[in-house]
Amino acid sequence: MALLEMHHVTRRFDDETVAVDDLCLTIEAGEFFTLLGPSGCGKTTLLRMIAGFDEPDSGSLLLDGAELAGVPPERRPVHTVFQSYALFPHLSVSDNVAFPLRMAGVSRDERIQRTRDALGQVRLADLGDRMPHQLSGGQRQRVAVARALVNRPRVLLLDEPLAALDLKMREQMQMELISLQMEVGITFVYVTHDQGEALALSDRLAIMNEGRVEQVGDPADVYEFPATRFVADFVGTCNLLDGAVADTQGGAVYLDVPGLGPLGVASDRTPSPGSPGTLAVRPEKVRIDARIDPASDENILVGTVHDQLYLGDVTVYRVEIRDGLLVEAMLPNTSSRGERFFDFGDQVQLAWRHDAGRLIER
Repeated sequence: MALLEMHHVTRRFDDETVAVDDLCLTIEAGEFFTLLGPSGCGKTTLLRMIAGFDEPDSGSLLLDGAELAGVPPERRPVHTVFQSYALFPHLSVSDNVAFPLRMAGVSRDERIQRTRDALGQVRLADLGDRMPHQLSGGQRQRVAVARALVNRPRVLLLDEPLAALDLKMREQMQMELISLQMEVGITFVYVTHDQGEALALSDRLAIMNEGRVEQVGDPADVYEFPATRFVADFVGTCNLLDGAVADTQGGAVYLDVPGLGPLGVASDRTPSPGSPGTLAVRPEKVRIDARIDPASDENILVGTVHDQLYLGDVTVYRVEIRDGLLVEAMLPNTSSRGERFFDFGDQVQLAWRHDAGRLIER
């Protein structure tokens, strides 16, 4: 069921800057939805318009079918959790959570009960008397969420709440957020520029670029089946080989990549011969060895190891195919001593199945 609808929403800051450009998007009730994109792509501007801190120049924003235009932030059933959490250091946990109710003039007895309920929702029922500095980072995050939940919003907006944390803490907080969203059952709209975070957290995500949505889907679809060159390049790591369609036969499309010849690639459509396209293949789908006997449905390239990146569980090898063209392949590190399979300058072969790559039409 559609909870939040955006129809042709546009926001301009001047004649030259279009922050959100004719954007259409639907967010379902109860889902963890992420707006993902680079800095300046319009995702925070869109979040501010949902919250009511900014208004669109054109288009409509609907919540439960009702137009949000003209409704002030304090009257929208929407609350925001910011990156800093914005807790009052001089107030206890309970007082922090109760603050919105006190400002709304809610009676003392009701404030106490609703504060207890909100703290219970985030599993902090026994910590109401503590001060913010006595809490862990995860507990402070939960207090910020409890304060946002105390007014019983329909939508919780989260604006890069994990951006300031180190990697280990961020991973812990991601698990906390997933668990919390499932427990409270309300719609989360999350903003981030971190691709790994978006893939880990989301039921669905929208990839934004220059104020527009490039693709909407669940994490696996967006990662495995990028709809545009931008999505393939922005989400994770991807080898992108440009060329022109040379042939379509036997259910496969062959892309003529300059200097490499025709390469087979999967496609849901049958593009016209000569039309431009990009073959996108993830490094983990590429085999690398000193010599490979390829199957009939595999592409094979020959090159020289240019450099490598040891990442603990895997090593990424960048192989120069021709004139500075690099293709990445990934190997798991199965040796307990961390031995390298290949060194700089080694001649190797790369191979991947036709259906491991995707054709992106341009």
